[in-house]
Amino acid sequence: MSNLTLTRLAAALAASCWVPIALAGTTVYTLDAQFDQGVLSGVNHDTPNNDQLQLSSVGTTFPVLWVANAGEDTLSKIDTTTGKELARYRTFFGSGPFANHTAFSGPAPSRSAVDINGNAYILNRHFDGGRPSLMKVLAEGFIDRNANTTAETSTDGDISGSISSSETKDVVDDNSNGHFDCAIPPGTCESRDERVAWVTTFPAAEAGQLGRGG
Repeated sequence: MSNLTLTRLAAALAASCWVPIALAGTTVYTLDAQFDQGVLSGVNHDTPNNDQLQLSSVGTTFPVLWVANAGEDTLSKIDTTTGKELARYRTFFGSGPFANHTAFSGPAPSRSAVDINGNAYILNRHFDGGRPSLMKVLAEGFIDRNANTTAETSTDGDISGSISSSETKDVVDDNSNGHFDCAIPPGTCESRDERVAWVTTFPAAEAGQLGRGG
């Protein structure tokens, strides 16, 4: 092979391997118009402090209150602006009428918490000696487990401001193991409500300890 051929081959290989590289740019946001491209939460650029961000004197909150109904094993979602109930979620097995027991028997949901995105976490204490479980409910959106692009979730269908048992979704013990199983997506879930994200059941050693640990 001649030197000329080798030179042409090397040039062709070099050309075929060349890939343009885009360098990552950096943008510094310093103007009100730039800040307004996003969603401000807990900060502002109000006059006279324009073109800079500072903490708001009043924090940003979600207009939603989550209430554990320990005697019926449900969790209510309340609109704090109107005082109306938006949805209700079963925290343990059930269909038809809600459970009706004292707050210190049965699953007895309590010990609720809310994360920065407004999602709720509710603990089933299980005064019946069962294993406590923690359930996450989404504040917005849903997990399309049946792939029908429709949110199968509790709603106030009759616009009464109060959720009836017929306006909630069932929780069914599909595998008959006595535990409310709901895996992190794409796993299956025994709740028919697609805003129930997951349920974590505590270890067997913590049965009867009401979720308080040893």
